Formats: sequence, C-alpha cells, structure tokens
Amino acid sequence: MKLTTLALNNYRSITTTAMNDCSSLNVLIGRNNSGKSNLLSALVFFFRHINPESGLAEIARSRNNFYTTTSSAAEHALVSATFRLSAAEQVQLAEEIANEAPQVRNTLDGLTSFVNLRIKLHLIRSLSVAYIESIYLSDPEAESERSLLGVSAASAAELAKQHFDVRKIQSAIDGLKKAVERANADAERFASADREGVRSLLLNRVLEEVPQGERAELRSRLSVSPPSKWRTEIEEVQAAYVERLQAEKSRELRNSLDTFAGAANTLPGYIKNLLQRVRDIKVLYLNEQRMPVGPREAAQLLLLKVRRGGTNELQTIQSTVAGLLGVQIDAFESGETGARIAGREATAEMDVDNFLVQVNGSGVREALRLILDVRFNSPDILLVEEPEVHLHPALELNMLQFLSQQSTTAQVFLTTHSTNFLDAADTSNIYLVTRGDSTSVRQLTQDESEAEIPKELGLRLSSVFMYDRLVFVEGPSDEAILREFAFKLGLNLSKRSIGFVSMGGARNSAHFANSSTMELLSRRQVRSWFVIDRDERSESEVERLLRMSPETATLHVLARRELENFLLDEEALAAFISLKSSGRAAPDPAEISQVLNEVAEELRDVAVGKAIAQRFCAPLYFDRSQLGAAGGRAAAVALEQLSRMNERISEMIGQVDVEAAEIAADIDAKWALIKFNIIPGTELLDAVLKRYNLRYRKDRDGAAIASLIAEGKVDPSVAELLRSIVYAE
Repeated sequence: MKLTTLALNNYRSITTTAMNDCSSLNVLIGRNNSGKSNLLSALVFFFRHINPESGLAEIARSRNNFYTTTSSAAEHALVSATFRLSAAEQVQLAEEIANEAPQVRNTLDGLTSFVNLRIKLHLIRSLSVAYIESIYLSDPEAESERSLLGVSAASAAELAKQHFDVRKIQSAIDGLKKAVERANADAERFASADREGVRSLLLNRVLEEVPQGERAELRSRLSVSPPSKWRTEIEEVQAAYVERLQAEKSRELRNSLDTFAGAANTLPGYIKNLLQRVRDIKVLYLNEQRMPVGPREAAQLLLLKVRRGGTNELQTIQSTVAGLLGVQIDAFESGETGARIAGREATAEMDVDNFLVQVNGSGVREALRLILDVRFNSPDILLVEEPEVHLHPALELNMLQFLSQQSTTAQVFLTTHSTNFLDAADTSNIYLVTRGDSTSVRQLTQDESEAEIPKELGLRLSSVFMYDRLVFVEGPSDEAILREFAFKLGLNLSKRSIGFVSMGGARNSAHFANSSTMELLSRRQVRSWFVIDRDERSESEVERLLRMSPETATLHVLARRELENFLLDEEALAAFISLKSSGRAAPDPAEISQVLNEVAEELRDVAVGKAIAQRFCAPLYFDRSQLGAAGGRAAAVALEQLSRMNERISEMIGQVDVEAAEIAADIDAKWALIKFNIIPGTELLDAVLKRYNLRYRKDRDGAAIASLIAEGKVDPSVAELLRSIVYAE
C-alpha cells in the first residue's frame, strides 16, 4: 500500500484541507506555526487508532485533536487516508470477501480495477473515541467507487459503549488476577487468621487489587468463606468475568453495519484483515524534539556483533554513516549504565572516531539519530520534522541524499525551513502550508508560475513563500554582517519574517529586480529591499540608481564603499585579533587606531586608482536593436557605431591626465575625512591583520568582527536601514 492522499476536517489547526498526490519524497514548507507538524501528527494518529478488532479506538479526553478557537471546540473531526493498492493486495482482498461471503462472488467481477482504498477515521470528542466511519474502493479512471464498510452514528455509539464495557470487564479480570496472586502470596497468613481483625485486614488487602465497582460482590462472597478458600472463590469470579468478556466481544450490534456483503451485526473478517494490514504499516515519526543518541543505540549496535547475521548489518550501518558523515562508529561493552535490549540489560557505549558519542558535535549526533532510527526500524512511512536542525549546510545535503535514498523503499514526509531541502527537491513533491484562520495545504506543481518564476530567476522557493520581507544583498558575507548588527540593535529578524537573497554582486541586481520578480513578490505581498555597495559611485550616479529602482522595492546604497568599511572599530578589532590568534593578549585599541591610519596611507593609491577606473573604464555597448533593424545596411550601421565608440575613446584618452589629476586632488583635499569610507574595507582589514600575522577571511571574519562591535557604535546609517526594514508597515 502506498499513501496517496491525506484529508482532514476539524483536526487541530485545520478546518478542511488535503494533501493530494503524495509520492515517495514529500516536502512540506511553511512559516513557523503554520501547521506543518499537525499534518504529520494526523498521519501518526491515523495509524495508531486503526483497531482491526472492532474498528473503534479510545482517544484522549481533551480538545487537543479538535479544531479549537478561544470560544469553542469542534465536537467531530475526520482523518481520511487514501492508499493505492498493489495488484496482489487487490486480489487478496477479493479472495477474502469471496471466502467469507460466497453469495457476493458474482459481484466481485472487476473489483481489481478499483486501485484506491479510502479509509475515513471519525473522531468524537464527547465519547473520547475514534472509529472507522467508512471504507471505499475507487477506480479513478472510471470515476466510480464501491463501499466496503459504512458505520452509522447509532452504530458508532453502540460500538463505543461496547468498547468501554469490554474495557471495564477486562480491568476487573486484571484486578482479580492480581487478587489471586495476593491471596496465594498470603496463604500462610490466611491459615493463621483466626481473629476477625486480621481476617478483615487481609480481606481488604486482597480487594485493593479489584476495581471499585466489582468489590461489593466479591466482598460478600469472601466474607462468608474461610481464607483458605478465598483463592478458589476469586478464581471462580474471575472465570465468570472471562465468560462475560467473551460474550461482550462477540455480541452482535442492534444497529447493523453496512458492508460489501450487505448488512452485518459484527465486523466482517475481510474488513478486520484489511485493517490489520493497514495497521501493520510501519510508521516512524521523528519529531523536532528528538532524544539524543545514547546507551540504547549503542546496545543495539553491540547486539548486532553477537547476533547471527548481524555483522553484515552492522557493517552496512557503519558504511552508511562513514559515507554520509565522514566518521566511523562502533560500540563496546561498558560498565556504565546501559539500556534494556531484547529482554536483557545491556551495558554499552558508542564511539565516534574513537570518542564517546556524547562529546561529539550536535550536528553529528542529530544526523546519527536520524540514520540509526531509520536503519533500526526500517519504516514503510518515515515522517521527519526539521531534519536540518543543528546540521552544517554540507551535512544538510548529505541528509537529503540519505532521505532520497530511503524514499526508494519508504514514503518520506518531511517539514523543513532549509533551502537545501527545498531547492533540491522535485517541485511536484513540495506542499506549501499556510495558516490564516486555519491551516491549508497546496501542492506546488511545475505548471504553477509562482513555483516556476523564482526557479527560473534563481530566486529560491523558500524566499518567496517563507518570508514577508526580503533583503537582496551582494553576497553571503553581507547578510551575515547585517544579521549581527541587527542582533546588536535588538532587532528580531526572524520574528518579522525577514529573509535574505544573495545576488552574487551588484551587477546582478537588475536580474533580480526585473518586473517579473517584483510582480511575483508584490502578489505574495513580500516587501523588498536592495542593499548595494557604494563602491566608487558619485552622488549623481547614486541618484540615478535610486530613480531607476523598482517602484515596489526600496534601494539602499551604502554610505561607505562596502559593508566592511563599517567594521573599522578599534575595540572590536583588538578583541577579534585576540580571538583569531588563539587568545593572545588583545592589542591596545589606540594601537589599532594608529595601525588603521598607517595602512590607510599605504592604500591611498588603491583608492585613487579605483576612482579613476570608475571614471574611465565604464563599458561601451553596441546598440544591437539598430543592427537587427538595419537589414542590408547592417555592416554600415555597425561601422557607424564603432566610429562613435572610437571617437568617445579618443576623447577620454585626451582627458585622462587632466581628470585623473583632478580626481586625485579632490580625494587628497578631503582625505582625512573620507579615507575610511572610500578605501576598500576588505583590503584595509586584511592589511591591518597582516600586521599581526593574520589574514582577513571575508566569508566568516566580517560577521565575527560585527558581533564584537558595541550596540552604540553601530553606524547610524546602517542602524536606520535595519530599523526601517524591521518596522516598515
């Protein structure tokens, strides 16, 4: 059986929704508290409450599983699952029906064309039960269906009463069994119980094991019998209860069930067998709060070493872990506290690269948790919440590879916020989970423009669907620095649902800011900001960029050359040098200030050279539209454009000396005020660190320095930018 559809009504945060066309690997995306976990919990609930014996199971007496608002809670909820049957499963079902109800054999013709099996589980809050309301077979091509079972509300109420009556009788039997054990254990004391006080005390001890409602009858019987015969008396009462239990279990319903073979007063055997096969589907649910790997898993590995055939399984697990995580695992006997495995107390500990698993990083331990759980349980359906928790991005990709491999033998459903899991998955298996008044699910197909446009433009699916506000930055290091500054300022980006998109440089801003992208984000009501470096742009160029920016987005050009120029804080740099050089004494901030000024003078020519390059090295372009429309004059038009470009180059050649001198003089006149704004911040930081035998790593050091800058020393222009993003209406 393969699950194809999960449909829910009034379940937890859901009024009505469905997850259709489930395949081997299914990814659920959505913002925090959108209801993704409720979809997975509904699957777990369904399989746990399939009762093949009676079709009814007891549920907790609470509102937790019902759609609840501040003023009311739903009385009924539905969890419906549809499965696709294999050819063998179809034949087996038809044969079981024919064997139990030969009179309907002629109506079974064509039943094997009904490939879908739908089971609807009905929850009733007041009765604290969940029962199978209906079972249908359907043929999607013929758009027809056949009912296997229908249970009316009256039948459900009768089944619920029968269930609780059976439970009450079983409780009495269990209590009587314990009373027999108590009577047997106190046999010698019973023999000497001549005095009435002792006899009464012993009688009360025996009756403690019996449910309250059954004590009166048993007390009346035992009070007139000698203690030596109490055990016999209790066993006789127990035998009577066993008979009552069998009678209650086999009692026919007054309100009949609607079955494939007609009205029935008990659940047919073919229905029980079918439900048992559904119940036997192994579901493994790894929720977000996973227990750490420890003695139990170590004991399971150790058991493989001594079990026949276990060595090969152990080697397979070790190879899987080594391939995915790059570590070697093993288990050994230990005198420390262990766990009970296979009915015996096992003391074991697990090693990861010759270190105890407990001292390894959280990423490795989380990945091991998932791998070992899957390997030890071999599920048919695997449900995983946030598999990326604590994982390094490289490990995320390895986990995705592992889960993809598992989806060849098991159906995998996972919830995630990770772009690695989203962008690598097939969009036909991605479900968007949103929540307004209730949770809803929508499958993102390849035909949907809202899925295709961001993929086509290089904009991640997660960016479009997971955030209310997007900040487009030139590179990942810019995002890291801005996040650190926001944290320093007490601005919660996650709470405001703010995401970042790395453009790979300012030259790509037009690519991301095109009308299609902006239209998509506008429809999704996602606010956008573009943050780009000033570089050597003049004020007039900045004004031109601002005029050209999309109406639906905000363009912010940094007040300094690049974000690294906002990291030139003496105290932060002193602390960073101490950390980066393995904790040696931090230099004096005054010393850092002097070094900054010295290296700035050394880099003066770099700043001047970049300003001159900005003036004279701007690209010249052909007007290709003119060439396309020129027809037979294409060569002449091309020659005209080349001539104009040549004239422009000649003009610039004649101006280079004069204008270069003017640029240098202008910079020198304002040098003391602007040097730390126009020198490339990355080069300046690297030059400072070289004085201390260190180097600046743009991909990680920028955020580290930003984290060391005091809140009050974050540049006002950066602080204003971040606040405008966070508090924008």
